[in-house]
Amino acid sequence: MKIQSELCHIDENRVVVKVIGWLDGKFIGSSLAEGINVEVTEERAIARLESRLKINQHDESPEVQNHEKRSTIKDTAKYVEIKEENSKKNQNKDLIENQILDWTNELTRLDLELKRIGWNKDQEKKFINRLLGYKSRDRITDYNELIFFLDQLKAIKEGSHPEKIEIKIKSNKLIHESDQVIKQLNWDKNKAREFLISLMGANSRSELSDSELEVFIKELKKKLKEK
Repeated sequence: MKIQSELCHIDENRVVVKVIGWLDGKFIGSSLAEGINVEVTEERAIARLESRLKINQHDESPEVQNHEKRSTIKDTAKYVEIKEENSKKNQNKDLIENQILDWTNELTRLDLELKRIGWNKDQEKKFINRLLGYKSRDRITDYNELIFFLDQLKAIKEGSHPEKIEIKIKSNKLIHESDQVIKQLNWDKNKAREFLISLMGANSRSELSDSELEVFIKELKKKLKEK
């Protein structure tokens, strides 16, 4: 008998394997099994398929045939369900990644702010290094950091020198802390901004003082506990 195995699903809690069998070039059926690891699950699925084959060879009664049909239908339905579940997870993951990685609008706004202030590339790099500790904007991989950088630029007056701008280190840490709580709440930037406006009357966290940021974080944590 020829066996083909297919890994249908795997996570921390379970593994699902499907096996398909052929005998003398003819399809004889398939079986689905669930277990704690791939090896054990595959062996279980093969054993189930071999058991069905033995039953078919020794007992071709209508009752046995009906039982086999019901088992095959059940396995097929479960297999389809798992496939659909994995497909939805992959689609959601791709959507989230695309939303995060598509920073075109934000980068365009960033360039406009830099042009308004009158900074060249070297001046931009000096400010990024003081603000985030990076040598250039290419090192920014976190969306929230990009938005924070953009918000800081909006508050800078035209013609300001990048090395003479006051940077609040504590504020940076508080904003980073609020980012972590917002992520735990599974809020997007619009939801977080709406909450900020309703609570503090500000459009951006960069407009808040350190004490106001602490209040904002406290209220975010209250929402997290309620959740």
